[in-house]
Amino acid sequence: LKSQRLHVRHTLQRYGREYSLAEPKTTRSRRIIALAPSTVKSLTHHRARQAEERLIAGPNWSDEDFVFSTEFGKPLDVGELGRKYLRTLLADSDISIALRFHDLRHTAISFALSRGVAPTDVAEMAGHSSVALTLTRYAHALPDASRRASDAIEDAIAG
Repeated sequence: LKSQRLHVRHTLQRYGREYSLAEPKTTRSRRIIALAPSTVKSLTHHRARQAEERLIAGPNWSDEDFVFSTEFGKPLDVGELGRKYLRTLLADSDISIALRFHDLRHTAISFALSRGVAPTDVAEMAGHSSVALTLTRYAHALPDASRRASDAIEDAIAG
C-alpha cells in the first residue's frame, strides 16, 4: 500500500476445499499494477477491518496474508465472492444487472481502452501475453479509434 502498487505474484488454485498458490500462467501475468489513490484508501480501510477480524478470530486466524479473506484469514471462494459480496453490493447500489466477479476485469479493461489508454499499457495491466490479444478481445471498446487517429494526424499536420 505504501508504494501504491499491486504485485501479482501468484494465482490461487482450488481443488475442492483445498487450495494452493501457483505460478501465474505466463511471465506477463506476473506484473506490477499502479493503484489509484482512492483504491489505496479503500484498501487501507479494508486492512484495518481485517486486523479487527484477526483479533476476533484469535488463534483460529490463518496467517497467510491474503488481501481478501474469510473472517478466519482463509482465501475467499470465487463463487462465494460473487454470491455473498458482489450481488449484495450490486443490490445495495440499485444495479439490477447480473454480473460475475470476472466481469469487473472486463469492464476495467474496456473502460481503460475507451478512455484512450494506450493498448500496450492496458495489455500490461491485464497481464495479456500480447497487445494483439488485448485488441482482438476488446476491439468493441475502441469504437472511435479511426476518428481519434485521423484527428491526431490532423493535429500533427496543423500543429
